[in-house]
Amino acid sequence: GDSGEQDPEVYGEIARRYPQSIQRILIRRLDDADRDDARYIEAFADVPPAKWQLFDDPGQLSADALTR
Repeated sequence: GDSGEQDPEVYGEIARRYPQSIQRILIRRLDDADRDDARYIEAFADVPPAKWQLFDDPGQLSADALTR
């Protein structure tokens, strides 16, 4: 997903409801907010930090991030 609309909030809710079904959430950052921004803290509350990642460019993603 991306940070342009409600993707972080939607994916965070799905991860809380179905934690065994979600391996990884990748959010393309369209602004300057970091993981410690209030929006992401709220969107991913109770979601393990290792399950979600922000990125600016797909080239930043490791093969491991894409296959987990």
